[in-house]
Amino acid sequence: MTNTNTKTQKEFCENKIEPKRSGLFNFKNLNRFLFVVIVVAGVYYLTGINDLTVKGFKLQEEKGKVNLLKEENIALELKKNGLESYNNLSERAKELKMVAAGEIDYITVQSGIVAKK
Repeated sequence: MTNTNTKTQKEFCENKIEPKRSGLFNFKNLNRFLFVVIVVAGVYYLTGINDLTVKGFKLQEEKGKVNLLKEENIALELKKNGLESYNNLSERAKELKMVAAGEIDYITVQSGIVAKK
């Protein structure tokens, strides 16, 4: 046995034969696995960033719509106030042939006596 052990050791040293490793765990497979993990993580990162960018643009668009609606609301408020103004009401009263109140007479009571039953 020692003779065969020494012979294989000599062949190993002379021919530089590498010992066989188990196929389950070696650095080549580890490097491939890490490469795949890095590629998958990179794709996931890029899709996440892309999604955030699209949502950011949509948010800006919606903010612009909100500002336009606020401006339109202010314009409508001003128009409503104008329609309810005194001048407008008096013009509408003339169109409806209403008579404007003239001089108002108040009744004044001489004494503060009230009759009781």
